[in-house]
Amino acid sequence: MMNVLVIDDDVTVRTGIRRVLESTGYDVVEAETGEDGLDCFCDRRIDITIVDIVLPGASGVETIAALCRHDPGARIIAISGFTEGDVESLSEAKRQKANIALFKPFTGKILVDAVQRCLRAGDAAA
Repeated sequence: MMNVLVIDDDVTVRTGIRRVLESTGYDVVEAETGEDGLDCFCDRRIDITIVDIVLPGASGVETIAALCRHDPGARIIAISGFTEGDVESLSEAKRQKANIALFKPFTGKILVDAVQRCLRAGDAAA
């Protein structure tokens, strides 16, 4: 079973992502902050991490950079709402090695497709 870590300060978003991914066979771990997410990432095997760009404390971009320092091959999906600042932040997240960037809201199908593409991209790089 593939393990997905969801880092988002919005419990509704985390719960929605967890429900969609668990219904398609993924095991999901949740974290509210970048710091908590990094701890989860370091404590267990995580196949994909979904990171919100706007987080309390360390930003999503800072969290992505920390994840990549810990594991340069980390598979990451960056997510954020659609504002001008978020567009810039998602671009920065891609520069920090996020494999995929998604704007909220997204459908369950878009999410599952993104997770599958991210897994394939990581397999191709291995």
